Amino acid sequence: AGVEEKNEYDREQDLEINVGMVKKKSERIANWKTPGMDGVQGYWIKYLTNCHERIAVQLNEMLNGFAEIPQWLTYGRTVLCVKDPKKGNVADNFRPISCLPIMWKLFTGVIADSLYDSMEEKKVLPTEQKGCKRGSRGTKDQLLIDKLVLKDSKKRRTNLAMAWIDYRKAYDMVPHSWIEECLEIFGCAANVGQFIKESMRGWRCELAAGGEVLGDVRIKRGIFQGDSLSPLLFVICMIPLTLVLRENEAGYELKDGGGKVNHLLFMDDLKLFGKNETQIESLVDTVQLVSRDVGMEFGIKKCGVLCLKRGVVVECEGIELPDGEVMRSVESEGYKYLGILEMDNILSAQMKEKVKREYLRRVRAVLESRLHGRNKIVGINTWAIALLRYGGGILDWKKEELQSLDRKTRKLMTIHGAFHPKSDVDRLYLSRKRGGRGLLGCERSIKAEENSLGWYVKKSVEPLLKAVGRSKILDVEGSRPKESYKQLEMVATEERWIGKRMYGQYYREMSEGADIHMTWTWLQKSDIKPETEALICAAQEQALRTNYIK
Repeated sequence: AGVEEKNEYDREQDLEINVGMVKKKSERIANWKTPGMDGVQGYWIKYLTNCHERIAVQLNEMLNGFAEIPQWLTYGRTVLCVKDPKKGNVADNFRPISCLPIMWKLFTGVIADSLYDSMEEKKVLPTEQKGCKRGSRGTKDQLLIDKLVLKDSKKRRTNLAMAWIDYRKAYDMVPHSWIEECLEIFGCAANVGQFIKESMRGWRCELAAGGEVLGDVRIKRGIFQGDSLSPLLFVICMIPLTLVLRENEAGYELKDGGGKVNHLLFMDDLKLFGKNETQIESLVDTVQLVSRDVGMEFGIKKCGVLCLKRGVVVECEGIELPDGEVMRSVESEGYKYLGILEMDNILSAQMKEKVKREYLRRVRAVLESRLHGRNKIVGINTWAIALLRYGGGILDWKKEELQSLDRKTRKLMTIHGAFHPKSDVDRLYLSRKRGGRGLLGCERSIKAEENSLGWYVKKSVEPLLKAVGRSKILDVEGSRPKESYKQLEMVATEERWIGKRMYGQYYREMSEGADIHMTWTWLQKSDIKPETEALICAAQEQALRTNYIK
């Protein structure tokens, strides 16, 4: 009902782009990302600052309708990448990667910042939706709240029904008319709304796969992906669904006035909560009704439902939708929600085994590559450790498990010549600016993530996140600011290394006049082989029988 009251939200003033906006947005553009059809990379827009004033003038002219939108500006290039080679050329097995003109990214980035600010000021963006939410932890917010609900149901032995909704090609299904309608409802600036409307008419992209151009496609439905405005437009289009669900009395009540929750959203990933099967059916019917009205469809094969009675899973025949399709009951292997397997609780044991296998596979792949020493460490940190870190605070890791993973990592590094077997362990995990190798350990990374989440929850004002803090899922009281925690850990590691009689002697015997920064410069270069780097470090630590030791 509230969605139809268009006068509820005041119309935002027309946007006027200035040089400051162009400069601020261009600073956030990546330098050398693959360009769009214009062939221009972000570096040139970022550092040719003399052009910023002229760019601002031209963008304003297009925004206010004084100049036509050129065809090249809304012409993208989309490469279809195969997800799983084993599945072959099935339509669902391709992931589209879009490359858009740099000027379009800059233009829509400025518009997105302004649009977000106006939506935030009017408190339009719902707390249930964590997609595009500034200052939030995104999926981690939803997983923490989800874990809270599951824990609450188990502990209190209460009834709980859940449904996971997957949309079929969600980004590609939103009608342009619905985008225009939502921008109008929520009081978007008139010139911004008109520009988006006009630009959508010219949205086109070149499709390519396997190095071959397949043809041009006009985008008459769905959102033009690849820029910062597109996800925000999708989030705005999903706001009415949240408003309708809020009016539904169904939902799960947390203990001690923790509040009621009936849905969580991250972009198009939707999870519903109810007290029983009747409530969850009501919520699913509501979601399907709203979704059908705006032209979106369920990906029924990836949807699921689960019912708990007094904290225990009970048999459920699924939910039959009005069109005759049946939403299946979740099997014993669980449902993967935002990358984490769950059923009546988070399936930590199964998830940890999967994460361990994938983590070690990635470590091996990096070590077997032809990267130099520093880049191999960076590769492990950004590709392997990042995978492990995602589950921090959600999966229940034991100290022994993480220490075992750290030992296996060092063993693999030794096998591939990247770490001397007699070298110091503490130095391996110290930053390169301080004389270490810069590896992020599994145990330290998980602890740092848990601390960071705890501090985030501690400072949050959202009722559900406050309930997470009270539930003791995280050590909220013992958490510290991220930089403070990181600094203390680094200093403690450095002191352990320097304090060792043999390993720390090289550092201790440096003269007072030595330039510490210049001393460790060689470690920050990326052109030294891992074997050479490991050998030099081992020699400095007296782990080798050098002539000096003899």
